[in-house]
Amino acid sequence: MESRTDRIRTELGNLYLACRLLSLHLRRGTPIEEIVEQCRGIKDMAPTPNVQNDGTVVWNTGVGDAIAQVLQEFVIHSGSDD
Repeated sequence: MESRTDRIRTELGNLYLACRLLSLHLRRGTPIEEIVEQCRGIKDMAPTPNVQNDGTVVWNTGVGDAIAQVLQEFVIHSGSDD
């Protein structure tokens, strides 16, 4: 996985996600899809809109949900799950 930092707007302010902890799981063989599934839908705030690179708006409902969105976008744009 390439080194990058993504910014996601949340009700609590901007979340800057540097994928270091996620990288540890990936090096141990955890599929990205499994991490996305575990994080998706974690609700700890009001829904917040985020505009994706392609212009679509995606709503997140918490930090875990935002992490899932970043990973899902990475999978879509990389065409790979490793």
